[in-house]
Amino acid sequence: LANGMLGEVGDRGKRMLDVAISNTDRLVRLINDILDVERIESGSVPMSKQRIRLSEIERHVDGLMRPLAERANVNLSITTGDIDLNADEDRIVQMLTNLISNAIKFSPPGSTVRVTADREGEDVHLRIVDEGRGIPADMLETVFARFQQVDASDSREKGGSGLGLAISRGIVEQHGGRIWVESELHKGSTFHVLLPSLREQAVPTPLILGDIASSEGPLVLVCDDDADVRTVLSAILVERGYRVITAENGLMALELAAIHRPAVILLDLLMPGEYDGWRTVGALKDKPETSDIPILIISGSDDGTKDPDGSPARMRKPLEEVSLVRAIERALQQWGSGATILVVEDDDDLARILIEFLQTHGLAAAHARDGREAVRMSQQLQPSLIILDLMLPDTDGFAVVDWLRQHDRLRDVAIMVYTARDLDEEQRARLGLAPELLFTKSRMPPEELVDRVAAMVGRMTWGNDKGGS
Repeated sequence: LANGMLGEVGDRGKRMLDVAISNTDRLVRLINDILDVERIESGSVPMSKQRIRLSEIERHVDGLMRPLAERANVNLSITTGDIDLNADEDRIVQMLTNLISNAIKFSPPGSTVRVTADREGEDVHLRIVDEGRGIPADMLETVFARFQQVDASDSREKGGSGLGLAISRGIVEQHGGRIWVESELHKGSTFHVLLPSLREQAVPTPLILGDIASSEGPLVLVCDDDADVRTVLSAILVERGYRVITAENGLMALELAAIHRPAVILLDLLMPGEYDGWRTVGALKDKPETSDIPILIISGSDDGTKDPDGSPARMRKPLEEVSLVRAIERALQQWGSGATILVVEDDDDLARILIEFLQTHGLAAAHARDGREAVRMSQQLQPSLIILDLMLPDTDGFAVVDWLRQHDRLRDVAIMVYTARDLDEEQRARLGLAPELLFTKSRMPPEELVDRVAAMVGRMTWGNDKGGS
């Protein structure tokens, strides 16, 4: 309507539309903040920790916050220096923007908000200092609670959800840190954040070739302790259109695989340190977030030992380019082969999102809109796993589960419930599924659900490869 797609709207209608759009945006931000608080406090937010430099964060945060400060006629000074952290970059940015926007909001025109960072032993001490009205002593702790405002009128006058400080506290605590505030009425407040610094023996920064953020070209992780081998393999793969990230030891490969989820891993067998090739393979398969990633073993010589049953394919060094690329292509084609996921969901938009996420994991997916269609398609497809909504238009998910259990060929199909309702004990017992297979839509975003599905399918495939069940 606002863009005129349905015809011309009068001035009064445009004003009403502006109000509607503004309030819709505000409600979306509020819902996202509430979900953030829930996920952070429950520990269900995956933290992709890696080496980050505060000076890089500083430039990002300054670009986000300076327009807000200029509109409020508040000076903004951010000085953090070249200090490294082992942290989730997006969450640290979120925490800092929450604290800085809060400081700007309660600062008078012409005042200054200062952000500094210093090393204190093995910690990094961040300070966000404002020259605002201050916080009463009896509210220094409660300001970190949900929906808390120092003055009840602030929610209307200043805006905001009252959740920014609660989210910031959750992010800091998830990083093993501490947050508190000191304040003097009519003089200003200082928010303190203490975070563990990056130790000197931390994992070295990986070499990334190709645009890792691009959606084009599968990402390949090359793990080899020989820098020359990493260079040659990377050059071959980048020339063929792949994106490449490298690791020099097994431990580094485990961390990078969990963060970036490559499409294929090339892994040397003979590597120094705690994790040689076979131990790294086992650790990758044991982690839900990496268990479904195909692995190609690259080995310089025959060590005289027999590969474990169900072990990844092995290639001998020196690697011939055509054979290497063919092996990677076969791994990509086989990733998730034979695994069809049936999404039973009457919300077409949500089903489309789930299927797109599943396809990014290399998993085939089909969609059933109601219980009858779910039964029919289950018989046709023999799915490896069913993502099941319980609230369907023609019947409910309980009836679908009951029918599957009476069907000889489908009684053992894996089921993952994804529903809007909170289940009581009787309903959980009727489903007969493990608690880790029951998810509520308000607490589990689609992308996280699909990550769990991919990990589950990977474990099923790995177990079958080894002759397991």
